[in-house]
Amino acid sequence: MKALGKSTTSALGFAVDGVGLAAAGGTLCSMTAGIAFLASGGILAASVIGARRDKFDKALKKARKEMERELRLDARFKDGDQKRITAVMDALPNAIGAAQLTPQEIVEHAYDAAAIANTVNERLANADGIFRHDNDARDMARVLIMAAFNAVLRETDFQTDITYYDRAAVQAKLNALLDGQADLKSDVGAVKDDTSEILALLRAQQDTTGVPEKPLRKIIEKLGAEEGLQGPEILQWLDGWVDDYRAMMGRGVNEDAAFQAAVRRAEARFNDGDFAGASQAMMDELKAEKAEEARRQDERTRRRIAALERAISYDKLAFDGDAAADKYVQIGEEMGLSGDGLTAFLTLKKDQYYKGGNEKGDNLDLLICIALNRELIDLSPREVNADEWAGHQNNLGNALAALGERESHPKKLNDAVTAFRMALTERTQKRVPLDWAASKNNLGAALQILGARAGDEAALNDAVTAFRLALTEYTQKRVPLQWAMTQNNLGNALRALGELTGDYVTLNDAVTAYRAALTEYTQKYAPLDWAMTQNNLGTALGSLGVRAGDEAALSHAVTAFHATLTEYKRERVPLQWAMTQINLGNAFNFLAELSRDRTQCETALTHYNDALGVYQTAKADHYIALVSRNITRAEALLAALCAPPQT
Repeated sequence: MKALGKSTTSALGFAVDGVGLAAAGGTLCSMTAGIAFLASGGILAASVIGARRDKFDKALKKARKEMERELRLDARFKDGDQKRITAVMDALPNAIGAAQLTPQEIVEHAYDAAAIANTVNERLANADGIFRHDNDARDMARVLIMAAFNAVLRETDFQTDITYYDRAAVQAKLNALLDGQADLKSDVGAVKDDTSEILALLRAQQDTTGVPEKPLRKIIEKLGAEEGLQGPEILQWLDGWVDDYRAMMGRGVNEDAAFQAAVRRAEARFNDGDFAGASQAMMDELKAEKAEEARRQDERTRRRIAALERAISYDKLAFDGDAAADKYVQIGEEMGLSGDGLTAFLTLKKDQYYKGGNEKGDNLDLLICIALNRELIDLSPREVNADEWAGHQNNLGNALAALGERESHPKKLNDAVTAFRMALTERTQKRVPLDWAASKNNLGAALQILGARAGDEAALNDAVTAFRLALTEYTQKRVPLQWAMTQNNLGNALRALGELTGDYVTLNDAVTAYRAALTEYTQKYAPLDWAMTQNNLGTALGSLGVRAGDEAALSHAVTAFHATLTEYKRERVPLQWAMTQINLGNAFNFLAELSRDRTQCETALTHYNDALGVYQTAKADHYIALVSRNITRAEALLAALCAPPQT
């Protein structure tokens, strides 16, 4: 059971925190037309000879200072021998060209500057000029080449205009593999070699257009891939396919050789009269075959799950909670889960996202949590398991309420009310009294937020009724923490109702409810719940102080808010911390109005601006609008307090 920050305001009204909700049961790659593959080692799949050689020379010249620095740092070249260094650097571009380093070699070296430098350095020993007989010069060259290749990777101009592999050649190889696939299937080694080469070529394609997906998809589907793979999934599948064949080759290229070896072992034992041993030889081969098949299946499952997880990362970037939740279902199924096992897996994920959305203010986490709850409802039909279905409806309402209280539009809050009422159709007081009380409490919480925002007295009265009904089962003796939670929520509803009607008795009833909650919510044993209730007690005291013009009551409210911040840390619960900053701002602003003290008004503005930064980060538009209005009013008050007195 965790508390969610809830807010109601009237003009510079205080923000109420923590309408407690009871849970049931306890590197962006830009895609255009085609695939833009990202290689892990860099993007220097370039020819350093040929039509764009000038680009490489330009990059080398821009890298000279960094290259010189690297060379002087090398212990072998103390104090420089500047003349030799200059000679080596001047000769280096032509020497690299003479070394005839090819794009294929760069790819094979995985864009590793040290490996590239070693290859070039070996060839310099056979080249004409300074490097042929001068080992020190070659050593210098190696250091310089490493520095150069590392440096040119950072050159935008070089990256943009560098000569990539001829895309037509890549396409021709793809087409050749496609056209000849029927013949190649009989030759595992040929398929593996051709596909590995194409894979290397694909990794060299680093611009935004990439290689068209259609021919690649046709190829991998002929090789056995499922239909419809997109983007990075295609390269990932192809890479895994090559790995599978490498493993197969490691067993002797094909199973026939391993089988024949087992037959020979069995025959040898048979000839020795060891009939049991002969039988065991064949059983050992069967066991090895089953183990190999299991390993392959595990690898296929691992790759599919990795592809789904990568797809989820893109769904998150698109803020598509429904798509992400659907893929979590697929991950569970890939893991072999179904029924209760799949439900448990999705529930775990749902709880993780609810915690991130509730405590850290991540709206995307709540969107995914909402979608996962809906998946769980679909997996648990009402007619099959009514209690489980009702629990998922309750938890769906919690996630909708958590997100809805951050949004100005009431739709998600209204959807939360609907979900809680659906849960209550199965959670009856007679059959499951504590579950009924939980959903009653949650229904009251959603109604309280809607009523406070809309100034709807009927909704607030309905909320008060719901909380008092919940307390008939949530008694202090039976479930003390749930009792305290509901007392806190009752206080919130009474405070909002008292502010709306101007009824001091109702406001004092709110103070009483908060103080009752604090008898169970202690700082030692329930620090965040204690902080939540301290904050809310401060709001009620503040409301009484504003209406009575009572500076002492407002000062008591400030004390309560400061106590709250001993547990509400920005890094721990940023939204709750920001809410308390609003309340401190409100208290100081009201004190400034009463005392005409500009320093208190300036303090209020400091608290408001601190809160605004958090809400802007969380994209909590309701609170952004709320605190912005309060800032405008505080600035107007400050201007009035700073104005010279009229004579």
